[in-house]
Amino acid sequence: MFRKAATATLTVALLSMPLVTPASGIEVNPDVSTNTPASCLVMPWSAEPNESFFHQVRNQGSETVVAHWTYWSSSCEKLADVTSCLTPFGGPVVDVRAIANWQVIDRKLQQVSDPVNLALAAAARGVEPHGTVYVSAYKAQPDAVTDGCDFPTGVLAENAIAGRWTYGELDTEAGFGGNADGFGLDETKSFCKLPDVVLDRVILDTFGPATLTASSIFGYAARENAGEDTLFPGELGPACAPRGLIPSPCAVQTEGAFWDRNENRTSVGTFIFGHGIRVSLLEGVTQTFESSGAYHFENPQIVPTDLTLPRQPIGGGNGFWAGAFSGEAFGPWGVGHQAWAKTSPPESAPEPTPAPECPEGTTPIEIRNADGSISLFCAPNPTPVPTPTPAVTVVPTVVPTVVPLPTPTNSLNPVGP
Repeated sequence: MFRKAATATLTVALLSMPLVTPASGIEVNPDVSTNTPASCLVMPWSAEPNESFFHQVRNQGSETVVAHWTYWSSSCEKLADVTSCLTPFGGPVVDVRAIANWQVIDRKLQQVSDPVNLALAAAARGVEPHGTVYVSAYKAQPDAVTDGCDFPTGVLAENAIAGRWTYGELDTEAGFGGNADGFGLDETKSFCKLPDVVLDRVILDTFGPATLTASSIFGYAARENAGEDTLFPGELGPACAPRGLIPSPCAVQTEGAFWDRNENRTSVGTFIFGHGIRVSLLEGVTQTFESSGAYHFENPQIVPTDLTLPRQPIGGGNGFWAGAFSGEAFGPWGVGHQAWAKTSPPESAPEPTPAPECPEGTTPIEIRNADGSISLFCAPNPTPVPTPTPAVTVVPTVVPTVVPLPTPTNSLNPVGP
């Protein structure tokens, strides 16, 4: 699958395929680690016939950690959920057709069944045999008896792990691979943090499709705090995964386009998916293109299942993010590509309109207009009328007149000569 016969010699292929230099404003995914330790990793997987696919996750720290692995199909079916003990600077190589099924039981890591074969697991569920694996690292609680890491503490280990993937086609013997997308912790160290910038498009460099003998592009959309296991809080998971009996709340929509080296755009259609997507440059309109260029997933959005709810961008602090990986080969030579991201700052809340103010000496009065809007009228304050001072009436002081009393007359003693 995803192969075709070579249409040109390798020499011609190499000479005709200069890579496109990313334009201004395009950068490697911000806040996404591709070669330095992280707390959570994202990688593609596939178990198509005649394909082999391997992962390696290495503990880059000095303390033992418990790694939690969840394998999801592109259509949001969880196909495997396992744990592993990673000693310092150690890490397993995992074959997607033989995943050791270790589980935490009674505070111990125990292998509970035969290894998981994702090809068989996908066939049993009736889903496509490809998707995304999420790996999270947790601090371990050493066991006194086994001196191992038999129980995760539920605390994410900071900057602990790095990962890579490799893919091979058994019939053409072509192979390619790349590094995992890695994500660090939030400020509280309680969950793996996705970038806050708005994701405008995901971009993958490519050689001329007509010269390729193999091509695979894997896209994913992730969400913060998507895990359901209480032993492993704060991990990443599919953007639109169902929750128990609750169906998927959303879907991811994006426009696919091929841009050649002269910046001519060719649409390859609209993609709507629940979690991941796999496409090939050897199918559809792109298979005849001679020019090198870039494959774009443009304007990715979260589309709620409830159509009364608004669509959301991916990123911008809403807990969603998307990325992609690709591999291509010409003959036995292959190369893997990490996606670029074209981003923009998150939309900030509009500055509140300052309330109009009236100048000193006026009084604000709201007036409702005919269209329902309100205008402010600043009415002049009335000029105060001074209160008259009442006149003071001076009342003259009355001086009493002293009237002398008459001399009393005594008839018995007349007065006179």
